[in-house]
Amino acid sequence: MQFSTLVCVFSLTATTLADLHYNALCVDETDSGNVYNDAATVQACEWYYLRNKGDDWWNTCPDCVMITDGSPHCNSAAQHIGGDEITYYCQLAGADNALTS
Repeated sequence: MQFSTLVCVFSLTATTLADLHYNALCVDETDSGNVYNDAATVQACEWYYLRNKGDDWWNTCPDCVMITDGSPHCNSAAQHIGGDEITYYCQLAGADNALTS
């Protein structure tokens, strides 16, 4: 009984501690700081929109959309963007890293 209770607590903790964001963009790291990578941001946002890896909140992003007015970035109004996941897609698209908020 104690073991099953412990498993439930860890499951809730993992969900609660997920690194979820509303906004993301891809950047290249230079000596003078981060430089926005537009092509990688557009591609990463599209790939995240198409993502379907399971039942966890960050494993899908049905509302991921590129915001092109102002500072272009990928947006999820329902906060589906996982930090590790968007970083993976940014790097896959050729950027060095992702910035999220």
